[in-house]
Amino acid sequence: MITIYGSKRCPQCTSTANYLKRKGIQYSYIDIQEDKAAEEFIRNRGLVSLPAVIVVDSGGKEVDCWTGFRMDKLMKHANP
Repeated sequence: MITIYGSKRCPQCTSTANYLKRKGIQYSYIDIQEDKAAEEFIRNRGLVSLPAVIVVDSGGKEVDCWTGFRMDKLMKHANP
C-alpha cells in the first residue's frame, strides 16, 4: 500500500497522486494540513519535503520511502 502525505497547495503532491490514479494503483492520501498527527509523524522521520511517500508491503513491512515527485520510484512501484 502506498501512502502519500501531502497538502492541497503542493503541485508535486498532486502529480504523484495523479500518476498513481492513472496507473490504477491504490493509494491513500493524507493532507498534513488537516491531520497534525500525520504531520508530526513525517517530521519525526526527518521528512521535510512534500510529498512524503511511504510504501508498505502486504505484510506491513515498509519497503520504500521518499519525498518529492520521483518518477523513478513511482514507476518502480507501478510496475513491480
